[in-house]
Amino acid sequence: MKMSIQTNEIMRLQQIALGKEAADVILSGGTVLNVYTGELLQNYEILISGERIAYVGPKQDFPIGPNTLTLDVQGQVVIPSN
Repeated sequence: MKMSIQTNEIMRLQQIALGKEAADVILSGGTVLNVYTGELLQNYEILISGERIAYVGPKQDFPIGPNTLTLDVQGQVVIPSN
Protein backbone atom coordinates (compact mmCIF):
# COMPACT_ATOMS: atom_id res chain seq x y z
CA MET A 1 0.00 0.00 0.00
CA LYS A 2 1.49 3.30 -1.08
CA MET A 3 0.69 6.41 0.93
CA SER A 4 1.47 9.96 -0.02
CA ILE A 5 1.82 13.00 2.15
CA GLN A 6 2.02 16.63 1.10
CA THR A 7 4.96 18.83 2.06
CA ASN A 8 2.76 21.28 3.98
CA GLU A 9 1.36 18.38 6.03
CA ILE A 10 4.88 17.22 6.88
CA MET A 11 5.80 20.76 7.96
CA ARG A 12 2.72 20.98 10.21
CA LEU A 13 3.50 17.61 11.83
CA GLN A 14 7.04 18.82 12.49
CA GLN A 15 5.85 22.08 14.06
CA ILE A 16 3.45 20.19 16.34
CA ALA A 17 6.11 17.68 17.39
CA LEU A 18 8.47 20.55 18.24
CA GLY A 19 5.79 22.27 20.33
CA LYS A 20 5.58 25.29 18.01
CA GLU A 21 1.99 24.69 16.89
CA ALA A 22 -1.06 23.26 18.64
CA ALA A 23 -2.27 19.77 17.73
CA ASP A 24 -5.83 18.95 16.72
CA VAL A 25 -6.11 16.23 19.38
CA ILE A 26 -4.02 15.42 22.45
CA LEU A 27 -4.38 12.10 24.25
CA SER A 28 -2.64 12.39 27.60
CA GLY A 29 -1.86 10.30 30.63
CA GLY A 30 -2.36 6.92 29.01
CA THR A 31 -0.20 3.87 28.65
CA VAL A 32 1.07 3.25 25.12
CA LEU A 33 1.74 -0.28 23.93
CA ASN A 34 4.91 -0.53 21.84
CA VAL A 35 3.80 -3.22 19.40
CA TYR A 36 7.41 -4.00 18.40
CA THR A 37 8.78 -4.69 21.89
CA GLY A 38 5.60 -5.38 23.89
CA GLU A 39 6.70 -2.67 26.33
CA LEU A 40 4.03 -0.64 28.13
CA LEU A 41 5.05 3.03 28.21
CA GLN A 42 3.45 4.87 31.12
CA ASN A 43 2.12 8.44 31.15
CA TYR A 44 2.69 9.16 27.45
CA GLU A 45 1.10 11.76 25.23
CA ILE A 46 -0.06 11.36 21.65
CA LEU A 47 -0.49 14.46 19.48
CA ILE A 48 -2.61 14.17 16.36
CA SER A 49 -2.89 16.43 13.34
CA GLY A 50 -5.76 15.50 11.03
CA GLU A 51 -5.42 11.76 10.51
CA ARG A 52 -1.72 11.57 11.35
CA ILE A 53 0.21 11.17 14.57
CA ALA A 54 2.70 13.98 15.12
CA TYR A 55 4.21 12.90 18.45
CA VAL A 56 4.25 9.94 20.83
CA GLY A 57 6.35 10.33 23.93
CA PRO A 58 6.65 11.47 27.51
CA LYS A 59 4.33 14.22 28.67
CA GLN A 60 5.56 17.69 27.70
CA ASP A 61 4.11 21.19 27.94
CA PHE A 62 2.75 21.29 24.40
CA PRO A 63 0.61 24.27 23.39
CA ILE A 64 -3.15 23.83 23.44
CA GLY A 65 -5.07 25.84 20.88
CA PRO A 66 -8.70 27.02 21.12
CA ASN A 67 -9.78 24.10 18.88
CA THR A 68 -7.52 21.43 20.41
CA LEU A 69 -9.48 18.46 21.73
CA THR A 70 -7.74 17.14 24.85
CA LEU A 71 -8.64 13.70 26.13
CA ASP A 72 -7.42 12.31 29.45
CA VAL A 73 -6.86 8.61 28.80
CA GLN A 74 -5.35 7.83 32.19
CA GLY A 75 -5.95 4.19 33.09
CA GLN A 76 -6.31 3.27 29.40
CA VAL A 77 -3.89 1.40 27.15
CA VAL A 78 -3.51 3.03 23.74
CA ILE A 79 -2.77 0.59 20.93
CA PRO A 80 -2.01 1.65 17.35
CA SER A 81 -4.11 0.19 14.56
CA ASN A 82 -4.06 0.61 10.82
